[in-house]
Amino acid sequence: MAKVPEEIAPGVYRIDTIAIPNGISVLLVADTDGWMLIDTGVRSGVLRIQEALSTLGAGPQDLRRIYLTHHHDDHIGGLPAVRWWATEAEVVASEHEA
Repeated sequence: MAKVPEEIAPGVYRIDTIAIPNGISVLLVADTDGWMLIDTGVRSGVLRIQEALSTLGAGPQDLRRIYLTHHHDDHIGGLPAVRWWATEAEVVASEHEA
């Protein structure tokens, strides 16, 4: 059974993407047209992102945007896998990080 994402503010959910609580967190944020993901964590944690979306009643088509805060593997390592199943999600990063 998927672990329920932790709601840390209204419409903002923290997802542990590894088995260590608060080790690597990504955020799912409810938006007017779906969901946005803040960072993707490491590649091995992408299934936890998928499970969190599913638990919240959403699927890959509901992930509209992926925001990348900076270029460290624990923040962008899961990006290729997330983009594989959420093909329509827009990726947003600063010019420096892009």
